[in-house]
Amino acid sequence: MIYAIIACHPIFLRGCALCSAIPLPNWTGQHIAKTSILTKKAHYKGHIMGHDYPKHNEDVYGWAIHTAHLLREKRMDELDFDDILEEIEALGRSEMHELISRLAVVITHLLKWQYQPNLRSKSWMFSIREQRKQSKLHLKHNPSLKSILDDIVVDAYDISITRAEKETGIEEKEFPKECPYTFEQILDQEFFPE
Repeated sequence: MIYAIIACHPIFLRGCALCSAIPLPNWTGQHIAKTSILTKKAHYKGHIMGHDYPKHNEDVYGWAIHTAHLLREKRMDELDFDDILEEIEALGRSEMHELISRLAVVITHLLKWQYQPNLRSKSWMFSIREQRKQSKLHLKHNPSLKSILDDIVVDAYDISITRAEKETGIEEKEFPKECPYTFEQILDQEFFPE
């Protein structure tokens, strides 16, 4: 390895995502990096060619960058299909969890709206409306989630009653065991329970 002067190249201002090379400023305002690579592309290629790329269980981001490179190059024999499948499944779960989270916010505020009418506020109303819009948009971009909406609402309600107890002081057992609102009501911009 040698020291190379890099004229404020972005990769060395932040450091390398794959090897954590850290920029070292010198008195000229340039940055010195302990590497023999002068460009971002060449730097990453150096990792890939040297096969010192991150493993999935050590650095998901670095692994993803490397895996994308292998896919673009159609180097299928170098891919770790088990890790790719794991990440694809995790991506699907992440989309489902995002919808659960958004619906939980809506349901929590609907419960508060219904059980504490004297504390209703514009803030609650705006939170409900925003999360309804975000939920609809999320479903638009992930329409297959519609096939598991019943399970999603059950999970969102379970989270909601815990939050509602914390935020209202009303014990969880005082709320209905099952979600009192239909999915259509949860997303209906005009629906506010009395």
